[in-house]
Amino acid sequence: MKYTVEVVINAPQEEVFAAINEDEQIKQWNSLFVENRYESEEDRHTYKPGTKYTSVTKIGKKEYAFEGTLLEYDAPYKTTAQSNTKEGVNKITYICESLAANRTRVVMHLEVEPSNFYYKIMIKLFGWLTKGLYMEQFESLKEYLESRD
Repeated sequence: MKYTVEVVINAPQEEVFAAINEDEQIKQWNSLFVENRYESEEDRHTYKPGTKYTSVTKIGKKEYAFEGTLLEYDAPYKTTAQSNTKEGVNKITYICESLAANRTRVVMHLEVEPSNFYYKIMIKLFGWLTKGLYMEQFESLKEYLESRD
C-alpha cells in the first residue's frame, strides 16, 4: 500500500527540513512521537544513511517501539527511513521543495508492505485511518512552523 500526503508551509525550506528531522523539533508538532533512541550520541546528530535507531511512538496510553534505519539523507531536500515491525515493513520519504523564499512544499510518501495476509487485509480496511493520522500530523507541522517568530 502506498500513501501520499502533501502540504505547503509558509516557512523556508531549511527550517521545514530541520523540523522533520530533528528529534526535539519533531516533539513540538508530532503528537505520536516520544523519542528516537540511537546506538550512540554521534548517531543522533550525523544523519548518515545506514544509521540505526529505535523509534518510540505513543498511541493512546500505549507506547510502541520499532527498529528503524535511515536510508537516505540529502538536506534540505529529501530524507527516507525504513522501519520493521511485526506487521511489516514501512518506508517513509519526505521531500521538501522550495516554492519561494518562505514557502515550501512537503510531500510525504509512505509505503507499507504487510508481513502477512492478515495485516494486508487490515491495511486495506483501515488504510484511510493511517493516511488521516499523517494528514493530521502534517497540519500540526504547518501550524508549528507558521506560528514561530
